[in-house]
Amino acid sequence: GGVVLAGSAEAGAYFPQFASKAGARLDDVLGFGHWLIAREDINSPELAPFAEPLRLWLNMVQADAVLVRADRHVFGSGLSHQLSVAWQVKTGISQS
Repeated sequence: GGVVLAGSAEAGAYFPQFASKAGARLDDVLGFGHWLIAREDINSPELAPFAEPLRLWLNMVQADAVLVRADRHVFGSGLSHQLSVAWQVKTGISQS
């Protein structure tokens, strides 16, 4: 297993592979590496095709954001700033 934010909803679980109505996959749009997906960003042009399933997933875990590891497992969910700080502390990798 990889690094997780203990006590965070869905930490360590596989993050769903959402597809847009046009058939685009979230993996293909966001590319390699880790992702920080915040509720406030899901209507951006990049994420808008996936906005509804992302919103439903964030509602399910009662979080404002999710940080997904490069292996597509959830590092943690919660507030985006707290996820960024915890990710940097645990991995040494800053969130750009």
